Amino acid sequence: MKLLTCFAFVAIMFATTISADEYKVDASHSMMAFKVKHLGVSYTHGRFNDFKGNFTFDANDTSKNSISIKIAAKSIDSNSAKRDDHLRGKDFFFVKKYKTLSFESTSFKKKEGSKNEFIVEGTMKMHGKKKTITVDAKLVGEGKDPWGGYRCGFSCSFTIKRSDFGMKYMIGGISDEVHITADVEGIRK
Repeated sequence: MKLLTCFAFVAIMFATTISADEYKVDASHSMMAFKVKHLGVSYTHGRFNDFKGNFTFDANDTSKNSISIKIAAKSIDSNSAKRDDHLRGKDFFFVKKYKTLSFESTSFKKKEGSKNEFIVEGTMKMHGKKKTITVDAKLVGEGKDPWGGYRCGFSCSFTIKRSDFGMKYMIGGISDEVHITADVEGIRK
């Protein structure tokens, strides 16, 4: 009987060490933001207000890490209703045809020499096009929340060329490069 109990204990311990923590993105404490240079003199900022996602995180075994995000294109918000209508149209996001933007990681590795910085590679889909991109991600923190849950958060940044996704309207007046920041907080499932 002791042998059986010992075996069960070892099996439980092994099972808990091989599984990474899974999180659901808490959109009310996360942000998908961007900035793009306007006429070469300043930046126009915006964000997407409707998104969801999940991520898996294991600080000790990054081969288990992954992230998946889906964003409603029509939720773009640049603090200008007229500009947002234009951004939703055919010149830019064409939200009637391309309803979502998405990112699926294919690799999530610790940056060499760092404890809390990661290089995340994956496929970004936008405007009907797919492209492999690289994202710099920094673990902001993790721990228990006041309601008995457990949270983990990352701050991510990367740059894309909108022309790579078929958005070529007014390049020059509006920069081709778009700088993106994604602050993601997740609640452990």
